[in-house]
Formats: sequence, structure tokens, C-alpha cells
Amino acid sequence: MASHSGQPVSSCRLWSMGGWQKSKNILIKAQIACENSEFDPGDHFIQAVKMVVIGSDAKREVEDMRLSRNDCYLVVQNAD
Repeated sequence: MASHSGQPVSSCRLWSMGGWQKSKNILIKAQIACENSEFDPGDHFIQAVKMVVIGSDAKREVEDMRLSRNDCYLVVQNAD
């Protein structure tokens, strides 16, 4: 999930794996794990909005989150 350059990646790939609600719960668990490690989740899990095409050139906003490589590890560790 993380890019080879170390830059944050989009969490949208997670959403397609099991639906928004399941993925959102996993991200919440990962943020709690980050906090339990004495790091501020607000510094690591960056909320974002992404525009997606929904047909006929129409677009809409969807929730997204930018994840670092470490954030991706926490997500994997906290997935069901």
C-alpha cells in the first residue's frame, strides 16, 4: 500500500476491499494503536477529500485518508 518513495498513499484502496464501514473501523483501530504507542494520530492519519468520477463526467467528493508507510503497517496489524 505504501509507495516506494516513502510518500503518503491514499486509503481508497482499503475501501474497495471490504466496504467503507469495515475499512473505517480498521482505521479507527489503527489510530488507537498509534495513540497507544504515544504518537499523535492527527500527525499520522491525515483526513482528505477526493473527487471521483461517477459517470457522464459528473464528480462527487468521497472521504479519504493519507497514510504513511507506518500507518499502513498499523492498518494491516489491526485488520480482522
